[in-house]
Amino acid sequence: MHLYLLPSNHPKFIVLIIPLRQMNERMHVTVSLNYSIIHLFSCLFFVYFLNHRHLF
Repeated sequence: MHLYLLPSNHPKFIVLIIPLRQMNERMHVTVSLNYSIIHLFSCLFFVYFLNHRHLF
């Protein structure tokens, strides 16, 4: 996706980016699931904190 931004005399970056993109495509579902779980727990904690402010 970002290969066109790299100069052509740096092939090592291209070698690094290609496996990262393949790994990113495989891990995309897991990463988005983790982010949604973190977001859910953050919202739940925020609501809990608002409802129990007198405890803190």
